[in-house]
Amino acid sequence: MDDNLLRVLGISDNENVITKLLCQCVNASRRQESAQAGGFAQAFVCALIGDDGRRYDKIRAYSHTALRQCGTPDILIKAVEGERIAAIIIEHKLNALEGKDQTEKYASAETRPQVCECVRKLDPKGAPTEWHYVFLTLSESQSPKSAKFSRRVTHGQLLPTLKQFPAQASAVLRKLVDDWIELVENRIKEGPIGLHDLVLKRFMSAAGYEAFEKVFRDHMRYPSGLSPEKFYDYRRQGNPFFACAVSKDAWHFRKKERELPTYIHIEPQFHRSDNTFWVYLHWELDPYETRKEARSKNYPEDLLGDYQRKRRSVQDYLRQKNFRFLRIRGTWNGVGSRKIDITGTTVDDLCSQLYDLMTEIAEAVDDYLRDQGVWR
Repeated sequence: MDDNLLRVLGISDNENVITKLLCQCVNASRRQESAQAGGFAQAFVCALIGDDGRRYDKIRAYSHTALRQCGTPDILIKAVEGERIAAIIIEHKLNALEGKDQTEKYASAETRPQVCECVRKLDPKGAPTEWHYVFLTLSESQSPKSAKFSRRVTHGQLLPTLKQFPAQASAVLRKLVDDWIELVENRIKEGPIGLHDLVLKRFMSAAGYEAFEKVFRDHMRYPSGLSPEKFYDYRRQGNPFFACAVSKDAWHFRKKERELPTYIHIEPQFHRSDNTFWVYLHWELDPYETRKEARSKNYPEDLLGDYQRKRRSVQDYLRQKNFRFLRIRGTWNGVGSRKIDITGTTVDDLCSQLYDLMTEIAEAVDDYLRDQGVWR
């Protein structure tokens, strides 16, 4: 029986959960060590910014601290040595890619006064005088877009530090940390994905989700300005699957007056229940909501009706153009789908097939947007 709580609860790839876990560990150990020099909190800071972190003897971590007009950094650490106060801003990525200008915005001169204001509210004893920017990622290949995020740390590099977390600080946190360490170590053991590896064997392995993500992050080429925006390890009972949402900025339609925010994306999925591979074209609410969730929010019926009419208009357009690369079918968020046989298929073969298919889909969607006069 699987006793990994993160995996059992289906939150092993939840970036917010792991972010809060790391902050809780820093703060729990800080209390247990009475905020004195040494210990896990200091070791954690050293793992992020180097040996310079050893001088800080008072450390506190905050998760998801909203800054006015500048977004919400995943982790903000305040580290103090006497009169010296450092702000360590951490952008944390598990399966998502960096948002537009995300690290550039957090590292900008305009953001610093807001961080100072925020720190004073959280702890009125002083504002930062030193600044560190850290990009913490699960991927071996992902890097920040901003050069000011000069420290790039992977979860693999963080493992020796996490193993130092004291059980006496919190037995519950120690268990969750051990479970996270197991997941990261399994990912590392999976090793690099080769172009000649068999896709089915990789996706069916114990580290199948990690293999799926590596294929779409490291090997896949994307046409027409597309890029992978999100990864999912969906564990719904009866139909668990891995998925990657592929889109571009021009396919996101932000909220306007009398209009719900929607977006278009291509979504390759590997279904673990029957080991099949599908590619879907979705037009859906952004962020995604099921029909039941949308109705529970009491959106005006005319807005929900408009959303569904627009989705159906995409289907009608593809049918009129005799688009043969997808089976056009209607669901709450679906436009069409295609099943791909991956028996005996290598990573290189799959990437080539998907590139061709996504090229056809993207061209059809772009043509539709131009014809409708909504192209931006």
